[in-house]
Amino acid sequence: MVKGRLVNGGLATISRRYLLQHPLQTGLTLLGIMLGVAIVVAIDLANFSAKRAFALSMEMTSGSATHAIKGGSGGIPEHIYRRLRTERGMRDSAPLVSDEVRAGEQRLTLLGLDVFARNFALPAAQAFSTSDSSGQSLAAREGRRLFLEPGTVAMTRQTAERLGINLNDKFFINYRGQSNEIKVVNVFESDHPATTGVLIADIAVAQELLGRVGVLDRIDLALDDASAIAELKDWLPPGLTLIEAETRRGSMARMTDAFHTNLTAMSLLALLVGGFLIYNTMMFAVLRRREQFGALRSLGVSRRELFTMVFTEAAVLGLVATGAGLLAGIALGQVLVQLVTVTINDLYYRLHVSELFISEVSLLKGFLLGFVVTAVAAWLPARGAARATPVSLQQRSSLEGHSARFFPWLFGTGVLITLAGWWLAQLPGRSIVIGFVALAMVVIGFSMAVPLLVQWLCTGLRTITTTRGSLLTRLSIRGISAGLSRTGLAVAALTIAVATTLGVGIMISSFRITVSDWLEQTLNSDVYVTIPGSASAHAGAGLPEALIAQLEQHPDVNYSWGNRVLMATTDTGPVRLMAIEYDPRHGRGFNLKAGDPDQARAAFAAGQGLLISEPYAYHQQLTVGDPVTFMTPKGPAAIKVLGIFIDYTSDSGLVLMPIQQYQRLWQDETISSLGLFRSEGTSEAELAASVRSVVDPFSESIRVRANAEIRALSMEIFDRTFTVTRVLQLLSVIVAFIGVLSALMALQLEKTREFALLRASGITPAEIQRMILGQTLVMGVFAGLLALPLGYLMSTLLIEVINVRSFGWTMQQVVPLASIWQALLLAMAAAFLAGIYPAINAARMPIARSLREE
Repeated sequence: MVKGRLVNGGLATISRRYLLQHPLQTGLTLLGIMLGVAIVVAIDLANFSAKRAFALSMEMTSGSATHAIKGGSGGIPEHIYRRLRTERGMRDSAPLVSDEVRAGEQRLTLLGLDVFARNFALPAAQAFSTSDSSGQSLAAREGRRLFLEPGTVAMTRQTAERLGINLNDKFFINYRGQSNEIKVVNVFESDHPATTGVLIADIAVAQELLGRVGVLDRIDLALDDASAIAELKDWLPPGLTLIEAETRRGSMARMTDAFHTNLTAMSLLALLVGGFLIYNTMMFAVLRRREQFGALRSLGVSRRELFTMVFTEAAVLGLVATGAGLLAGIALGQVLVQLVTVTINDLYYRLHVSELFISEVSLLKGFLLGFVVTAVAAWLPARGAARATPVSLQQRSSLEGHSARFFPWLFGTGVLITLAGWWLAQLPGRSIVIGFVALAMVVIGFSMAVPLLVQWLCTGLRTITTTRGSLLTRLSIRGISAGLSRTGLAVAALTIAVATTLGVGIMISSFRITVSDWLEQTLNSDVYVTIPGSASAHAGAGLPEALIAQLEQHPDVNYSWGNRVLMATTDTGPVRLMAIEYDPRHGRGFNLKAGDPDQARAAFAAGQGLLISEPYAYHQQLTVGDPVTFMTPKGPAAIKVLGIFIDYTSDSGLVLMPIQQYQRLWQDETISSLGLFRSEGTSEAELAASVRSVVDPFSESIRVRANAEIRALSMEIFDRTFTVTRVLQLLSVIVAFIGVLSALMALQLEKTREFALLRASGITPAEIQRMILGQTLVMGVFAGLLALPLGYLMSTLLIEVINVRSFGWTMQQVVPLASIWQALLLAMAAAFLAGIYPAINAARMPIARSLREE
């Protein structure tokens, strides 16, 4: 027992000294594990934080209410609330009016409440209802002031600091072109993150500011009796519906499901790249010490003791690096969550929370990735070292001979896994999980085939250079194939990283080109005049009728068309509805994917049905001829689908309706936007300038944008949407760089005596450097060439499987020539840069000391 402790203590000392004597290799091992963990944790935390932010934002306006009464775009007449409390005796009810407003460049939510009614623990209302030091609630004291003084609001201290205002200050808010001055009569404390950016007002004040006098957005209720719920549904007038709070939250959450799924796909790719890096890093860390292990076995160290030493060392390195990776992942997640929040605000709805939330599941996932993969990667070579004889451990040829027999089997298995993954992706269905599994199988299977493919490439290149290449060139190529157990894994790691960059790049380029072409077809008016603000569930204000009349009669305007945009309620949830004035002259053909174009347009112009977007049709499983049931002020209305058009404005869907049909059902004749066509001899810029001169006297907030300006803004939002993806591409390349550098450092340690022999034979230090750099450059070329087919396969799966099943839209696949050259140059540059330090180090080594046997 004492002997065992002494031996183990001695082995621990040997292990510690080796790690300290090779700080760069040890540092690369730790860095490789840390980066792999950090990437996965950062993406997972960003995704979790975005979902958590949505939940908190929904909680801000839903609270603990179990049900809500909703109306159409016209809202709920407020006498319904009075009748609800008097006739039905429902005291657990509260009216609400809310919408987004602007204070300068800040976007805020104006929340109109009955400050004396129960507000179901809305975070903002709950904080406002807390008691002060005297025991009197703020609502009881300041609520009267909000109730009695017009144009007054309350806000949290964080909101006041963000706006730079104090108690009793006045400032202007803008809502859809209308500017109003309001006064801050209360600044209260709140720890709830969703209350930042919220203005609380008495409901009458909010109605006036939002132009909804006499109208409510919804009435929150607390109901738990099934018979009472059924009676209330029968009691409600036509056009009003009772919905469960969870149903509303679920329908809103589904709006961003596809976006979060896309982040999950990126997380999966990061998991593959990170896991592969950690595996390679630990494999290199163990394999480069085989000679030392052989010496220890010759000195009497048992197989179990050797295995225990290697595995314990890996466990310690894994724990340290994983801990650092978790911290780095949290720091990186802080950056990614801001990018994710900006994208959601651009494409979906306003989030009131943009902070990072720590998820125990995400941290556990990162820990398991770092520690478990490290343990598995160390277990295989440690087991092999423990089973091998001392002589074979000290012979490099024994390892390469074993690897040479193993690689064909690995290649065959990899090909089968790749084919199985591709076959799985082609199966009909809508499962995102199967799409992810297929993508992972293709990547893993292809990476397993890389070492043998590298060997074949080396054989072909040796054949070419036998008669034409220099001695150093032939030595460089033979060095790759001779150390295939190291170089094959390094090339595989670089191949996956570059292929990920290429595959995602092709997807983004294809999407960008598709969207650009679609904008060219869809945005065919010369100038657009719109009310600021996103589509909401109520009609809201429209363009002034006098302004519309002036613009239609303007000498620079040939003709125009108007539309009305709002979030309409259907029997399956909310959908963005655009009611348009259809006129064949303005050529709004809407490229139809399903339905006869001529018949569909003729029927649409006659007010006989709808056109729905491709994503909406996919998610709701609708086809031509199916009905869509809308909840209108006149009650449910089922309208037939005439055609399905290509659209990329929203992955949640868009419905087009003839404006005459909309006006009849919703009893709303306002216009949200006006498309103008220039008269002959007038340029687009001239028309935009003249229209602005007409619009400015009405309101400086009404937007006037030329066609080219809208296209540029759309592409800017598109590029901003994929900022997260481009950050992940960069991180993948850094990960690959670390992997290649680790492999080259391991090779350098093993070939120290070989390089010394070359130096002793007359090879100069500069030639040694050129040989190593040439070797790494060839490895980069191999990785770049192998990344091309894998990147194309990944882009195909991302475009035709993942995107379709996530977003519901299709796109053309375009492989820009620039992407191919960029992938090759990226692989070569990463490999070349990773070879600089090993090349310099090898050229500087002392010949005599390196020639001595250890």
